Amino acid sequence: MRKYYICPDGQNQEITECIKEGGCRMPERCLNRHTLTALGVQREKDLNNLVTTTTELLPGTRQAYLKLTKEYAEDPTMLVFLLLGLAMHSNLEKRGGTDQTIVEERLTEDGISGQFDIYEVENDVATLADYKSSGSYMVSKALGVVKEKVIDPTGAVYKTSRKDPNNPDKYLYQKGDPKMVDKFAIDPNKADKLEWTLQLNDYRIKVEKTGLPVHKLQIIAIVRDGGTYLAKNRGLEKNSYIIPIPILPDETVKTYFQTKRTALLHAVQTGEMPPVCSMSERWDDRRCEKFCPVNIHCDHHAKLTEREK
Repeated sequence: MRKYYICPDGQNQEITECIKEGGCRMPERCLNRHTLTALGVQREKDLNNLVTTTTELLPGTRQAYLKLTKEYAEDPTMLVFLLLGLAMHSNLEKRGGTDQTIVEERLTEDGISGQFDIYEVENDVATLADYKSSGSYMVSKALGVVKEKVIDPTGAVYKTSRKDPNNPDKYLYQKGDPKMVDKFAIDPNKADKLEWTLQLNDYRIKVEKTGLPVHKLQIIAIVRDGGTYLAKNRGLEKNSYIIPIPILPDETVKTYFQTKRTALLHAVQTGEMPPVCSMSERWDDRRCEKFCPVNIHCDHHAKLTEREK
């Protein structure tokens, strides 16, 4: 469980101490107390009678196990985006549902609990949707954005020549050559959205168990860094996107989650460290290096760190 905040100087402080009046160990707080308190709220887990959640089972089992059994620290300034999700969910709850819309409902099936955001019927089409506040990297991957160099349609040319820094005898382009610009397109075959696909399909199965039909699945992605140069350089011009999610065979989804649940329960009950997360679960080690809050407890991350020295 997250027990510490990482302070601006890189040192850890217990969250319970940090949020006390006058409890900040730094000359000035990185965030106000109200925000730090809200970010510190966590749901207690009974490890002796563990009810797993859909989102908990999506990453690697090792990561899920360590988050349940180890104390870890996170930088609160990097968690602020969670408040956007909390505010969005709170707003959905206040607006409530209608006879054609259901919002924020938690369902449990076969020991796995999951809460979808919106179930809506329009023109006899039932859509199950989930909001995601994600960085442009994730959204671009999920959309299947591809980039290629094309000749500038304005007819612009390079005003100077540039040599290849890796090969001084070669020019990348010469003065007067047609200018090349980035062109972006969406290729559904390149879309990488497996975790979101599994999550939405698990929610779909739970909803259909209640007798309600589901015809479409979609992610409503809000780009956290939308409008920035980085986002635009990844082909994202808008701040939000609706991403269609394919419907998978029920057995594929059930087998995936029950396998992951069995592995997590075994690890918790025995105390045995699960195997290293798969390459896809590790995002080719990108998650290990930057986005796993419990990597300090993982020998795979230690090996990556040693390799970089």
